[in-house]
Amino acid sequence: MLKHDFGDFTHDLIGMEDFSNAAAFSKTWLLVITQILQGIRIDSNAYSLVDIFSIMSPDDNLDVAVRRLEIEVGADADNSVINQYLKHQLAVLIQSSNDYSPDIFSDTVSALIWANHLFRSDICPFAEIPWMICLYQFKSGKQTDYSEVILHHLNEIGYPYHGSASALPTIQLCIDLIGVPQYDGFFYSNDIKVLVDTVMRELQNIPDDDSLQYSVRNMYLNLLEAIVTQSAWKRSSEKYKLSEMLEECQGIFERIGIPKAAEVASLLSDL
Repeated sequence: MLKHDFGDFTHDLIGMEDFSNAAAFSKTWLLVITQILQGIRIDSNAYSLVDIFSIMSPDDNLDVAVRRLEIEVGADADNSVINQYLKHQLAVLIQSSNDYSPDIFSDTVSALIWANHLFRSDICPFAEIPWMICLYQFKSGKQTDYSEVILHHLNEIGYPYHGSASALPTIQLCIDLIGVPQYDGFFYSNDIKVLVDTVMRELQNIPDDDSLQYSVRNMYLNLLEAIVTQSAWKRSSEKYKLSEMLEECQGIFERIGIPKAAEVASLLSDL
């Protein structure tokens, strides 16, 4: 497996002339990993490197990383080998990405969003990716603020971009992070206020006749439920925007009939 040895890496990557060898290597791997995770058919029981490479654009930077990937895992590797390799690479990149520029840090979060989407399990909802993020957020010994960057990504998929491929996976990662045991809901108190504001804005902005409104609103309501039941919001005496959230959930249920809206409204009315 690749470690932190970048000595044999030839830095001839287009558009990355201002990056060090290590930073350029990390950014390239983040690009290739994110494209791999986006391109894998989630409902497929098996995939191959041929499938993965076929969805990747013929960019010079990606070509370098693809060739390296094929060398590392072997052209005939099955999906379990590829999964383990991608997880390993994400762990390596998480450890180093905060040492570089903000855009590399943001690319890391993009890769983590897609990795969580692919690797999470209904059997084990608190799976490796959220746990890994929590570990480096609170125990890495670095000033690693994943929460701020994740909130930035959440803001980017707001209406009218709620139909982007990364919208639901981004919201899902926020839900999963709040639910990781032993990390107090992951997001700090001020971050929770930003989360509440974001969710409220999106619930209100999505038109009732939008073709995606049901699935996206339902996911935002799942996030709101996680905030209310598992985050620092629950332990706060302030109960930020409690009445506004209750009114919005009741309104959604009355207008559209989304069951989750009624469930969250019931939780809020009991507080």
